[in-house]
Amino acid sequence: GSTPTMLNNTINGNQAAIGAGIAFFSSGGTWDGNQVGANHASGGGGGILINAGNPQILNGQLFNNTAVTFGGGFLIQANAAPTISNNEIRYNTAANAGAGVHVAASQPVIRNNTITNNVAAITTTGNPTVATGYGGGLYLISAERAVISGNVIISNAGSTAYRGSGGGMYVWGNCSGIQIQFNQVLSNAATTINSYGEGGGIYGGPDGALIQGNIIAGNRTNNAGTTGRGAGLFQYGGAAHY
Repeated sequence: GSTPTMLNNTINGNQAAIGAGIAFFSSGGTWDGNQVGANHASGGGGGILINAGNPQILNGQLFNNTAVTFGGGFLIQANAAPTISNNEIRYNTAANAGAGVHVAASQPVIRNNTITNNVAAITTTGNPTVATGYGGGLYLISAERAVISGNVIISNAGSTAYRGSGGGMYVWGNCSGIQIQFNQVLSNAATTINSYGEGGGIYGGPDGALIQGNIIAGNRTNNAGTTGRGAGLFQYGGAAHY
């Protein structure tokens, strides 16, 4: 694939089925200092889609992007191995999962980003109908050997409309070897209404995951903190290492 260098661009107000702002297919290169905002995907990847390949996304801003399914900000899939570092990922929305960052069957390095005010489900007419929102900040499924380190994951929500799981982060499936270390997971909510929530900060803990050295504080299951399980961390099955 190609390996371009893209510096200090503004990519704003675009619409597509997938990858509305930027779509990488089996490509690399360095993307530094770009702003990707207010793009809309009728499928997944409102801001940036990375389908295979290993680009470096550095020092950028990803904000106010939307996706009808997954990955309002980033959708990373198909054995992609990007490096995402020192970005602001904020105010992105999806209709089901992974508002800030959605990772499926890939091995990204996500390091030293600020991931804030992203919402995974803003409507009850998503996929499925009366959707539960999964992973406001990050959603990771089958993300073997991914590295999630040094990020500030703050004030994200799984849902603002119905039930939610993993306000800050949702980790599921075969995630053997994933490293979730030295992040600050703060003031996230599984759901922001008086509904049922699980894992205000982190939902998951699958076999072979290493969850170490994180600060998990001030998270809640719902708006009142009265219904649900695991305001800080909810482990469902699995045998993660802490």
